[in-house]
Amino acid sequence: MVRPPTEQGYSQAEALCDQTIKDLPNSLQGCIIQVSWPNRLASIHEAQSRYQEALTAVHSASRGDNKAQT
Repeated sequence: MVRPPTEQGYSQAEALCDQTIKDLPNSLQGCIIQVSWPNRLASIHEAQSRYQEALTAVHSASRGDNKAQT
């Protein structure tokens, strides 16, 4: 039986969401697992955004440190 594309897309998104949660440190998993499905996606998107901001800040600080050393 072939599932409609929308249903298949939701299944794939949910599987990706579940894998993302499994990839989190144990201390963070409980915070996200108890949240409803729509909120879970929003929480993961927010976490990814914060992680990207942190990487950008570290990169900027690193470039600033390199300039100070030269």
